[in-house]
Amino acid sequence: MGRRHLSRLLLAPAAAALFAQAAAGALPYHVLATGRTEGRGGSLHAYVSLSRSPAWASRVSPQDRAAVAAVDVRRREVAAVFLDGRICGSDPEIAAFTRARGTVRVKVAYTKPPIGVATCIRQDTPYIVFTFARTGVPASHISAAAVARA
Repeated sequence: MGRRHLSRLLLAPAAAALFAQAAAGALPYHVLATGRTEGRGGSLHAYVSLSRSPAWASRVSPQDRAAVAAVDVRRREVAAVFLDGRICGSDPEIAAFTRARGTVRVKVAYTKPPIGVATCIRQDTPYIVFTFARTGVPASHISAAAVARA
């Protein structure tokens, strides 16, 4: 067997694993926690961190803070989106995620109040905390948008 055939045999398992991961719908991020917290300010807030104890962690529950502290920051980065402001909704989940060099872009979908609810009185703010793989350039900026589910 020639060298080329041998290299193809060695690469086949790696290629198969990559295709299996893509077929299984593996996501480029992992949701670590969702919850509700005290609202702050009039607009959505998003943060990305390279540390186990980011300043924004004081806004999440103690259990979620422990989950953030348990992340291996040598391999993963942590981000959080707080649906502060005029957004009146619940059940945040990531609808879109992209990463280009040092910038992460995320779209967070949320559930609107049921039809017939005329006024929304905000008593707390939903949040979502997620991790993603650390690559060559650490993320230094996050851009987030919130969209209501249809």
